[in-house]
Amino acid sequence: MSEHQEYLYQPSAWGKVFHGLKTNEALGAGSAGPGKTTVLLNNDWDIVNHEHERCKLPRGHPHRLEFGDGRNPGTSVAWILFLRRTSPMLDQTLKRALRIFRRVDPGVRFVQDNTGGSGTFMFSSGLHYQFASCRDIGAYERFMSNEYVAVNFDELVQFDKEQYDQIKSRIRTSDPLLEKFLRCRAMSNPVMRREGEENFTVRNKNWVRERFVDPEPMGGVVLKKKVIREKDQSEEWRTRIYLPATLYDNPDVAFVRQYELNLLDAPPHMQRALLFGDWYMTEGSFFGEYWKENVHSCESFPIPKTWIRFRSMDWGFKTYGCIHWWALSPDDTLVCERELTFKGKMAFEVARKIVEIEEGMGLAHGGVSEITGPADDQIREERGDASSTKEQEFINNGVSWVMANKTAGSRKRASELLVKRLKAHRGRNREPGILLFNCCHRLKRDIADLQSDKDDQNMPNDGPSNHWYASCRYALSYADVLSGGVISESVDDDGFFEGNDNRGQYGYGEAV
Repeated sequence: MSEHQEYLYQPSAWGKVFHGLKTNEALGAGSAGPGKTTVLLNNDWDIVNHEHERCKLPRGHPHRLEFGDGRNPGTSVAWILFLRRTSPMLDQTLKRALRIFRRVDPGVRFVQDNTGGSGTFMFSSGLHYQFASCRDIGAYERFMSNEYVAVNFDELVQFDKEQYDQIKSRIRTSDPLLEKFLRCRAMSNPVMRREGEENFTVRNKNWVRERFVDPEPMGGVVLKKKVIREKDQSEEWRTRIYLPATLYDNPDVAFVRQYELNLLDAPPHMQRALLFGDWYMTEGSFFGEYWKENVHSCESFPIPKTWIRFRSMDWGFKTYGCIHWWALSPDDTLVCERELTFKGKMAFEVARKIVEIEEGMGLAHGGVSEITGPADDQIREERGDASSTKEQEFINNGVSWVMANKTAGSRKRASELLVKRLKAHRGRNREPGILLFNCCHRLKRDIADLQSDKDDQNMPNDGPSNHWYASCRYALSYADVLSGGVISESVDDDGFFEGNDNRGQYGYGEAV
């Protein structure tokens, strides 16, 4: 069987990495065109071959399986599931599978479902490879009584999170030899695209990004979550990974060129999503026309001592709060060098964390910060029986703030300042007006994803979840004062999530 497989399918370098993953869950995603569906379709040959080889074991061997003989099916209990949201979406993949599977195993049989748009291949060993759809949110119920060795979701962003969670829970086996193969694999583009005239619901369009991408936006890092068995309290780890792909991972040079030229004529948000695999560029993004990941984001570098340093904060307790550390260069480039996200923390706890971080940055000594910066004026509010304000708690613990500019017109002015800084690199030998170190994941997401205000298209939305942009907004106004208003323009598991440790809020621990 392996000779036919090698003849019919040669994985790309990216495909080989995907095939070698050992995590419980994996998302291969990014731009359109790197051959993600083909890789997914060919990801389970190790299971198919394993069951085929068991049929060749000597009679009497405890793990021997029986080949099917035309009247009786083979005895393997392995079952693989390949899913698309609707049946018509399976057409091309199913035709490809018919061509490949019959060449690999001449004895394979295909039984079409009553619906006509999907069906199941039964290999000679008895292994079932099922192609199915899950159009309505509750359609996952028809998979609940089954057990699957592997489940594959193609275009995961088109599925609802409940469908994914429910179907994934049926990955199990009664055959101990198949336990090592248990896995869930998915492929997707960053944007949800409806195909044909199908209509379905995805209640949270960003759930895939939140689950797989937000914890490690650069990808390639295995995340682990500790789970405890109810019966004996033993501990085990569940793992998952996001493996980015771009169009340029496709080894077919002619296809890459043709598809690239086609996409270069598409709207900016589609270019960023389908050409570069950008998960944070969406249609209607207020700053999307100006934000360029390769221009405005970079690896960290040592900040010169001559640069001005400050921090900004949007306070949150029941919701997320966040702090950003900034540096302003002599030529007026504003650099965000660090990001801290917190939730459910008292002011004194946040203050102590700030001092701890700034001592490591050389910006605090003896438990006292040597810098200041703008903060949400919520910290000055007196509530209930509190003996002091949050601002006083910060001061008592070595951290001072100035109040952020929230006067009438400040929101609009800040958005204009950001647009000017995002555009400042245009022209010969110009430096970017703003740079974000790669560890500032949440702020990058907010800037790229922030929508226009539905009541005023000339303003970005000031929604309740845009804490990171709010902190940036305060910093922009503060830096404008520091620079004299001259911006060039041309045509952790402890509840703190810092930099690459933002993954902690999803229940995951350190990277493996």
